[in-house]
Amino acid sequence: MADAILVLNAGSSSIKFSVFASRGDELAPVLRGQVEGLATRSRFVARSPEGAIVAQRNWTEPGLDHAGALEHIAGFLAAERGDCELVGVGHRVVHGGLAFSAPVVVTAQVIET
Repeated sequence: MADAILVLNAGSSSIKFSVFASRGDELAPVLRGQVEGLATRSRFVARSPEGAIVAQRNWTEPGLDHAGALEHIAGFLAAERGDCELVGVGHRVVHGGLAFSAPVVVTAQVIET
């Protein structure tokens, strides 16, 4: 079973995700997708690394909130994990201000800064 990492990017009206699996010394993309239109007409789509749609679903208004979108993504990933075991989750954080102009690991010092 391959170790996998889930990367999330939550915005004000969408949550995007990517799953990467350990393949030897490299990480390979396994799935990517998003729930967009949060709190309106939500739409979920998941794609293979080649871009083919592997799942999709639509909700009518008021649609999903952030918690509902995460719950749907988690359920989808649990059902579609294949030979991958989730060993880590990361979240993209944007807004480095003046102090950070490149990616950094969020530590206590980074939060304080």
